[in-house]
Amino acid sequence: MTEHVTISRTRAQRRKEAVERALMLVVLGLDPGASYTDYELHATWRRRMTQVNPESGGNGVTAAAINAAYVALVDSAGHYKPIDLRL
Repeated sequence: MTEHVTISRTRAQRRKEAVERALMLVVLGLDPGASYTDYELHATWRRRMTQVNPESGGNGVTAAAINAAYVALVDSAGHYKPIDLRL
């Protein structure tokens, strides 16, 4: 019985992670069904940040969501590198 519960939790966790990844890609304006390199993620992040930059009249909440999505996607790949946040 305990083994079945553990397996179910593992499957549920994997489904949750897939949904979270898809939502993060949507926030960046990318297709959730495709895979992307770090370079593509970074280029997309820079493009999206220029569109919603709070210093240019954009929305700070949206900018924060884009930043969080980018960091989580790059970090989940296991090789997070600090990025230059200057636009």
